[in-house]
Amino acid sequence: STVEEPKPLKKQAQIEKDEAYARELKAELNKNISWDDVIEQTYCCWYKLKLLDNAADSRLRLLGQSAAVDDKMKKYH
Repeated sequence: STVEEPKPLKKQAQIEKDEAYARELKAELNKNISWDDVIEQTYCCWYKLKLLDNAADSRLRLLGQSAAVDDKMKKYH
C-alpha cells in the first residue's frame, strides 16, 4: 500500500505545479509575440479610428449647416 500525503501538502504541491506550468506558458507566449508588431497594429487602429471620428465630426457639422440653410430657405419661400 502507498502512503498518501496529508491533504494540505497535496494542495501545496498542486499549487506549485500549476504555478510552474503558468510560468512556462507565459514564457512561451512572450517568446512568440512581436511586441513591436503589436504596438504598430495598435497605433494603426487608433489612427484609423481617429480619422473616422474626424470624418464623422465633419459630416455632422456639414449636416448641421445644411439644416440651417434649409431652415433659412423655408423662411424665404
